[in-house]
Amino acid sequence: MKKLTKTWIAVICVVAVLLLSMVGSYLVQTSFFTVKQEVTICPINELAETINNNIEAAGKDLEPATCAGSGMSQLTGQISLTTYIPKNATSETPAPAIVSAHGWNNSKEMQIQNFVELSRRGFVVVAVDLAGHGRSDASIGDDNCVLAATEYAMSLPYVDETKVGAVGHSAGDLAIGNTILKLNKEGSKKHVSAYCCSAGALSAFILGMGNKDSFFGEGTHVSEGLLIDVIAGKNEEMGDMSSWLRVAFTGFAHDLAPEEGVPFGEWHNAEGKVETPEFGQKIGTDSAIIIHEANVTHPGAVMSVEVTSMTIEFFYAAFGVPTGAKLLATGNQTWVVGVVFQLLGLLAFFASIFVFGAALLKRKRFASLVNQDAPVGDMLPSIKSWKEIVPLLLTFIPLAILAYFMYFPCFDAGAGIIQSNNITPVVSGVAWYTLASGLVLFALIGVNYLIKRLCYIKDNVQVESLLVSAKLNGGVKQFLNTVLFCVELIVLMYIPVFIGYYVFDMTFGISIYVVGLPRLRWLPEVLFKYLPMWLAFLIPNAMLNVKARFKEVPEWASTLFVALANVLPIVILTAVNYGHLAKTGLPLYTTGDPSIYTWTLFAPLVLIAPLNRYFYRKTGNIWAGAIISATILTLMATTITRHTSDFAFFF
Repeated sequence: MKKLTKTWIAVICVVAVLLLSMVGSYLVQTSFFTVKQEVTICPINELAETINNNIEAAGKDLEPATCAGSGMSQLTGQISLTTYIPKNATSETPAPAIVSAHGWNNSKEMQIQNFVELSRRGFVVVAVDLAGHGRSDASIGDDNCVLAATEYAMSLPYVDETKVGAVGHSAGDLAIGNTILKLNKEGSKKHVSAYCCSAGALSAFILGMGNKDSFFGEGTHVSEGLLIDVIAGKNEEMGDMSSWLRVAFTGFAHDLAPEEGVPFGEWHNAEGKVETPEFGQKIGTDSAIIIHEANVTHPGAVMSVEVTSMTIEFFYAAFGVPTGAKLLATGNQTWVVGVVFQLLGLLAFFASIFVFGAALLKRKRFASLVNQDAPVGDMLPSIKSWKEIVPLLLTFIPLAILAYFMYFPCFDAGAGIIQSNNITPVVSGVAWYTLASGLVLFALIGVNYLIKRLCYIKDNVQVESLLVSAKLNGGVKQFLNTVLFCVELIVLMYIPVFIGYYVFDMTFGISIYVVGLPRLRWLPEVLFKYLPMWLAFLIPNAMLNVKARFKEVPEWASTLFVALANVLPIVILTAVNYGHLAKTGLPLYTTGDPSIYTWTLFAPLVLIAPLNRYFYRKTGNIWAGAIISATILTLMATTITRHTSDFAFFF
């Protein structure tokens, strides 16, 4: 009874932390109910109809919505956006609006630094899920997502349609740039007035008021991706980062000599330097531009207090303090607290594997799974014996070396071999790499067994194969019960994720790392196409994990060793990539970038070591741990990366 009580106390604690994460995040997102949060999820053609109705009802002098037309067949894919409405924004005192667009492997919830800090300062913020991310369908396209969000913002009765800006990151920046090219046409009443781009090692903030083609017209090259490429540090021809202005904007190309640059932190227009306004005051010119050099990496831009401060200063300079709102210092930032709540939820999500798993094993249905046959204490081998340590090292070291050299060949091959209408080739590439790593690991387990037999050949000792750890005493029936246990556990874990999504409009995560919610329509493909590849890696991984235990080494230390071994290839790839970036200003890898994509799998890869070890000690075999860890890794890989499905999200 005592153990049962402790188990349920742990369950209550985990559930309490998950609820705290949801409620805390919601309070920060709404600035303690001073900002209204409205979630819109609908087909994009329905949103276009809403935009037209809003324009007519408010009597605004705007053209009809173009987001679901523009010469294309009518789009019916789903779009997801959230509008943050401060109390000062009313039809009598309309406020400026800012459209917020995230980058790849992300969602609108991870733009928390923008929608929280701008909305609590009196700006209406519309945060949108890009196509194939979050709850937006890939079929509608990134550009149409941002275009729809922008037109929707302009149509709202509590928004000043002449003061609409945009802030983006990475792919969101490119989509904003293309939206600007579509809207900021001569004679059009729809104009993006201010654009804040914070996409990496260089944070460039652009301000262009009114109908000024010198900044937001045909003179820009944003549609070709130049702007985002240069800001991300990938354009070798530009040299001094500030000199990209001369290429991106025709005014600077003519008015600045080739050897001149635009100093960081100063406002400029085509005629030269512009006086910097007082904090909170609107700049005294129709068009100007400022570039800040932020000491952040590309993914780090969405988690930077420094970049957020620059964003706040920029929109104050673009629009001034909104009517009825208070001027807040840039250092007064609460979004970090929201991130802490989201991180707490992420940690509780992972903790729930162990806590909910322990609770399920207390049920009568799964009592037969509990088997304490796993060797402990003096039953374990000694690390002092070279006959034990040498075979183990000769397994781990080649695995790390091969994993490093196999990543990109397997990634490129898998992206072309595995075809899917639902999942991006990026996921397919990594899944193929996972399968190849698993096959290598199976081979190394065989090598481990042969080497160990050679080591003990003179001792007349029976060497046990690692395959023994996969043995199930109850046969097929026990295996099916194990699978049922894993399914129930995964469902229990994702119930809080579902509540967070649909009740509080938040996710458990930090920066570009979030727990995604799978789309049920393509779940069969995920489970039958991608899960087997992860299982091929996690089953031998669990076997090797079992073997890396010694009676002189604490359980936590040997588990940590396996965890570090699992992430070692990613650590090496990331170190090499960022080392090259630090030396040259350019990343070494641009395709299948391990420093961005594999970061989303870093935590689960660390987690599988304690997870496999925990369930092995509970059940005496590797199956529960391997299936659970493989399923979580598969869901994380396929739900937090770019989808290519046109299916509706969940419902």
